[in-house]
Amino acid sequence: MARISKQKACIACTESKRRCDKGLPSCTRCDDRDVDCHYPVTKRRRPRPHEAVGLSEAAVSSAAAVATPDLFSLDAGPLSIGLGSNPWIDFGNLPSDVNTAQPAAAPVNPQASAPLPQQAPNTTTSDTDRDPVARDIARSKWFLAPSTWRIDHLPTPPRNIYPTSVLTNFTRGLQTWVHRWVLHGHNPFIHRSMYAEGNYFPSCLQDAFTSASMYHHKTPQNEAFVHRILDERVTAMMASQPVTDETSLSVPLLETRDHLARVQALFVYTVLRLFDGSISQRAAAEVHLPTLSLWCRQLWDSAALDANALSENLVPVSKYCNDMSAQRNNPRDEDDTYDSDLSTYNLWVLSESVRRTWLIVTCTVGVYATLKGSWSECPGGALFTARAGLWDAPSAPRWASLCRELAAENKDAYERLTREETQTGGVGGTCCDGTFFVPSFHSEGLFRNAAAADVDEFARHLFTIIWGLDRVESWALKTASAGEVCLTY
Repeated sequence: MARISKQKACIACTESKRRCDKGLPSCTRCDDRDVDCHYPVTKRRRPRPHEAVGLSEAAVSSAAAVATPDLFSLDAGPLSIGLGSNPWIDFGNLPSDVNTAQPAAAPVNPQASAPLPQQAPNTTTSDTDRDPVARDIARSKWFLAPSTWRIDHLPTPPRNIYPTSVLTNFTRGLQTWVHRWVLHGHNPFIHRSMYAEGNYFPSCLQDAFTSASMYHHKTPQNEAFVHRILDERVTAMMASQPVTDETSLSVPLLETRDHLARVQALFVYTVLRLFDGSISQRAAAEVHLPTLSLWCRQLWDSAALDANALSENLVPVSKYCNDMSAQRNNPRDEDDTYDSDLSTYNLWVLSESVRRTWLIVTCTVGVYATLKGSWSECPGGALFTARAGLWDAPSAPRWASLCRELAAENKDAYERLTREETQTGGVGGTCCDGTFFVPSFHSEGLFRNAAAADVDEFARHLFTIIWGLDRVESWALKTASAGEVCLTY
């Protein structure tokens, strides 16, 4: 059957470079702005002679295609099964005949609810054709497997465990990171490629960026204007987001990327206002702390649902894993290697961005509560990548090259973890886990097995409030031969 073309965004959303929900007869954005909504004419490919089928068979196949969500869809709209972020499955090496059509809404035809006959196996796309996608997902299991999205909790620590100097150093680090984002376009929790040229850059984060840039040019003379703009930007952002309760994930309304963008945007505003020194700004920021925590939980839950869907539907069975391992010993085509590295890199960037954003937001809320003299329950810890160089890698090939170097250096650990996966069905060995893909609350092994210079700045800063600044500084001094690091801001 001829490939069904995707529903494209409407002309108004395309010209304004805004996301279109592709609703019919008009999208939500055009309805809100009371403008005419027109969709471009979809070109249909003329079927080849050997693709001609009977009318009844074509009707059954069409109904099946509508009723069954395609897990390999590259459509920007959210999938009905909750796999709402196309970067999770945005592979350039998909088979050319994979149907990427995605219905805009459930069919209203009553016949669509009738039981459908069993579809015949697709003889044009074999399992071997999908192996590159399966292999890329398998290579990403070390950071996408559902078991890596569990949140760990520790017993309640003594209430005098956090010296004020450590907490204020932590908040100064956050302010430095926001300023660094304005200057360089990235920082330890906003990745350089997430919103790079050509990628989706949500308007809420654009406003946060310009607001942060304006804030760092604040003077006593223009301070009142800066604060007023911050207040209005935050109010507008809050009004633009869907209203949900604490039990709702907003998955049908937001993709994981959208969850991430709004949490990062609100967190930037929170850092600017909470530690500004202005009583009014601090009070205004405190009002939105519960919302920030709620959005952060929804971000994590959305990412975990996506990862679970990938694991259940796209992660291959063991025979593909074995095939992937065998191919490591065989020379691969250069283009195939690049595509595979790029796919894994994009998956890792989004996954790691979610992990770091969740960690830094939850820690900031707890640190601020402690600075106020109150006490906050620990929200838990999560796995993240602590290896220096991976987050700051300027490109996918550089990132993949460093991963391969780590795999060579930690070959024994890789083989051990792979054996453990075979025995337990848990997270498999990889080039980065075991040593540097660590749980935030159980990372003390790095103090024994790694130098401070080999650990990412994000991890070192996080460790200062988990293990204490003095202990991290002692570790940095003992391993200074591998490189000196600065822990204070």
